[in-house]
Amino acid sequence: MKRPDSDLIRRLIKYGALDGKSPAVRTGSSSSFVGAKYEETTGSKTMTLEKVLELPYFHMAYKDMEDFEFVADDYLSDKPDDAMKTELVYDKFVLSARMEVQLELPDSSIHTVPANYWGVVKGFHDNTNFVDSVLLFIEYTEAPRQIVIWEGWAESNGENEKIDMAMTPEYEKYMKSWYQGLVDGGHATEGGFDKYMSGITTQAGYWYWFIRRLMCYIKYGDKHVVEASPTPDKLAKAKRNPVNRKRPWAKSSGPHVLLLDRMPTEKTEFTGAHASPKPHKRRGYWKTLRDPIYRHHPQYQKQIFVKPCFVGDKQVTYEGNIYRLVEPLEDEV
Repeated sequence: MKRPDSDLIRRLIKYGALDGKSPAVRTGSSSSFVGAKYEETTGSKTMTLEKVLELPYFHMAYKDMEDFEFVADDYLSDKPDDAMKTELVYDKFVLSARMEVQLELPDSSIHTVPANYWGVVKGFHDNTNFVDSVLLFIEYTEAPRQIVIWEGWAESNGENEKIDMAMTPEYEKYMKSWYQGLVDGGHATEGGFDKYMSGITTQAGYWYWFIRRLMCYIKYGDKHVVEASPTPDKLAKAKRNPVNRKRPWAKSSGPHVLLLDRMPTEKTEFTGAHASPKPHKRRGYWKTLRDPIYRHHPQYQKQIFVKPCFVGDKQVTYEGNIYRLVEPLEDEV
């Protein structure tokens, strides 16, 4: 199956952003670097394309981030106070998205431009931190086309949806050196390095905030997580095709993660009392534990969320692809 983010991957490859030697900034249609190579100056080991294409990926760039229902201000109104603390579905995954951003030009004017986001998130926890690693590529699509890389950590404490974004020391050191080159060339914007980086960091934070909202929706929303992967025969055929040597995304083995309310099926609908239902999700709901049999439960006389369940087959093969249900995230009660 063709990756819906393949066009952006192709452009990232063209600019050298996924060659394991990524500079922090690439610009224009040529392959020339802006500044020194990030890996050579910092020792950073940016994830290679081969590894990226093995990861699960969410494609959310079919509309602007602001247009998704779960980013509305009132979405969390009926959710638990710690809803934004919902764990990531995967320890590591890719998510593509898009939005319009406001950029300050060298003449101090403000210009609204479309931007494509494509990044890797890696979650890890210990006894004291709730922190996720972020490697994000931001593509400004209007001429001169430019790709900016942001690398660092995102920390979410779940209070008022506050998210703190921190650049890695190596990345920040490189960007300061690169920005000094702009200053020396007379191209730096007013306000200095901190103001320049605050815009990029804010975009990285909004992208990560979108991910946190998505994870909350996956747990409490009406749809369910389904992985779509090519069958072994289909994937092997793609790998043997010499045309795909220059199209590595066509050989991607990472599953496309979809949000569905029912599994695809080729079965004919039947009627009658004994007809098997199409595979679908039975939505979750809130209930109060009033029955005395729950009197020793820590949530007795309080509301708990009964997680969604899935009715029907949890894995099907449809049109050369395997669709596999990902079990709902567990509630912590």
